[in-house]
Amino acid sequence: MRRKVKWSQLWQKEELRKRILVTLFLLVVYRLAANVPVPGVDKQVLAQAVKTNTSPGMLIELLDLLSGGTFAKFSVLALGIQPYLAAMALVQVFLPLFPALKERVEDIPSLGRKMLARWAILLTIPLALLNAFGQIRLLSPIYCEAELTILPQFGFREGNLLFTLTTLITMTTGSLFAVWLAHLIGEYGIERQGINLILVSGIVVGIYHRIVGLPMSCNVKG
Repeated sequence: MRRKVKWSQLWQKEELRKRILVTLFLLVVYRLAANVPVPGVDKQVLAQAVKTNTSPGMLIELLDLLSGGTFAKFSVLALGIQPYLAAMALVQVFLPLFPALKERVEDIPSLGRKMLARWAILLTIPLALLNAFGQIRLLSPIYCEAELTILPQFGFREGNLLFTLTTLITMTTGSLFAVWLAHLIGEYGIERQGINLILVSGIVVGIYHRIVGLPMSCNVKG
């Protein structure tokens, strides 16, 4: 007969207790960083773009739900770990094209995982830059009543180049920071669950916002 293990008994194990506490601490750090907006964001225009009751506005609401509120706030973590997940998928797709590398990864699984993670992180940087540019364009003046933008100084026009590059780098760095926290959780917290916990925490927070009635969408008079 299988012996049932109580949760209280699991908590008494020092190693497991440390891992749970580390995981909770890193998730709190992630949620705190998720409330830091990208420098230069016009919050009034951002709120107007998010609240518009159109197809783009509904898409923004969905992305905000999946990101745990970081998208609507245009947080430095607005990209989350999505660029990294896309990079991992691309690495997995193209790995069979290089049989020698694939064999090496399969022969030594632990080393192979580290190699794949390293390549994915390198690929995350250009993907995050493109994703950041796309997110800013998604929240463009077409979704607002007034001809305004969430980032008035964003664009590759003369005099705006430094601000534009700084914004893209900030959002890319935020995505890499989220990936770093996920890896820390997987190494020092709940083993190999960092990515999943980061994703789940964002979805749970997004659902919580809707349950408590925080305004995520409203009708715009037109």
